[in-house]
Amino acid sequence: ERESLFKKAWETNYTGDTRTLDVHISWLRRAIELDPDNPKFLKTIRGVGYRLDI
Repeated sequence: ERESLFKKAWETNYTGDTRTLDVHISWLRRAIELDPDNPKFLKTIRGVGYRLDI
């Protein structure tokens, strides 16, 4: 779930703005993907989180 990912990524209990996670994922995708709109490496696993395929 989104709050769990947020807590693990930033080691904090603050979850007021979980869009921060989306922003960071977007930045990462723009940095590592040839086509960030169709990611091959950093994938969203619906209902679970994200997966990095290398």
